[in-house]
Amino acid sequence: MPQRRAAGAAVVRVEPGARLPGYPAVVHNPTPGLDPAEWLRNNESLIDEHLLAAGGVLLRGFAVGTAQRFAALVEQISGPCLDYTERSTPRTRVANGIYTSTEYPADQEIFFHNENAYAHTWPQRIHFWCQQAPAAGGATPLADCRQVYAALPDQVRQAFERHGVLYRRHFQPGLGVGWQQAFGVDHPDALQQRFGPAGYRFEWRDGGLVASLRLPAVLRHPLSGALSWFNHAALFHAAALPPELRRQLAAIEGAVPQIDTRFGNDEPIPDPWIALIRDTYRRCASQFAWCADDLLILDNRTIAHGRMPYTPPRRIIAAMTGPSHHEHTLQQ
Repeated sequence: MPQRRAAGAAVVRVEPGARLPGYPAVVHNPTPGLDPAEWLRNNESLIDEHLLAAGGVLLRGFAVGTAQRFAALVEQISGPCLDYTERSTPRTRVANGIYTSTEYPADQEIFFHNENAYAHTWPQRIHFWCQQAPAAGGATPLADCRQVYAALPDQVRQAFERHGVLYRRHFQPGLGVGWQQAFGVDHPDALQQRFGPAGYRFEWRDGGLVASLRLPAVLRHPLSGALSWFNHAALFHAAALPPELRRQLAAIEGAVPQIDTRFGNDEPIPDPWIALIRDTYRRCASQFAWCADDLLILDNRTIAHGRMPYTPPRRIIAAMTGPSHHEHTLQQ
C-alpha cells in the first residue's frame, strides 16, 4: 500500500478507493497523538488527489475528539462551513455550520442522495464525523454517481438530460419541515426576494405553500470533466415511498407527497424508471461501518450517500463547504 510521511516521524497508510464502487480512499493513522491538523497541513494535496479520483476520503485513527475540533478541521481542509438552507430534513444545529446528520427514525433506511441536489445552492463537499459509532448497523452506503450515470439506459439518461427535474414541495402547517425552517425566512416577501431570483416559483394554496424549482439532472465535474447523476428523483418520487404510505396517499383524493418530482417539462417520470434508477444506485455502491472518530470527506458531485438502519445510540455530525449553484441549460 502507498505510504506518505506525515508530520514528524509518523507514517500513515493510504488505501486507494478504486477497489469497490463508491468506496473512499482510506487514510489509516497508526500513531497515537498525531495532530490531525498538522498532518492535514502537510498533506492537503494528498486529500485533493484522492477526492478527485475516488470521490471520498476516510480519515481513520486520527484524534478528532470534539465537535469544535471537527469544525476547525473542516475549515482547514475545505474552507468555511455553510448554513443548512433550502433544507428538507430535520437536523439539529450543533455549532456554526455544524449539524447532526438527518434525524430519521433509526429503523428506517435513508436512500442514496447528493446533498441538496434538489436545491439552488448545494455544497461541493460534505464532511461527516463519527462522534459515537452505532451499537449495531448504521453503515453509510456510498454510490459513485459517475458509474450510476454510465450504467443507466440511454433512453433514461437522455430524457433527464433534455428536460431536467422539477421539484415541487408542498408545505402544510404541522406537516414535516415548515417553509420557514426550510428556507430560513419568516415572511412571504422575504421568501420571494431571497429565493425568487434563484428560480423558485411560489404559490400559496389553501393555507399552505407550494415551492417549485426546475434543475438539471446531471453535472459535469469542473476538474475531471466526468458526468455525474446528480438529482433526487429516486428519493423524492411517489414510487420511492414505502408501499403502505403510498397506498394511504392513493386513498385520499387530491393527496400528494410532501415533495413530488417530475420531469422539468412537468411530465411524470414513469414509476418503472424510478425503480430502475434505485437499483442502479445499489449496483454502483458499497458501504463501510463507522468507527469512533472517523472523519469522512465526500466530493458531493461524485458520491451519493445514505444510511442503513441501526441500533442506537449513534451520533454522526456533518458540515458542508463550497457553495455551488446549478447552471440552467435545459431544453423545454
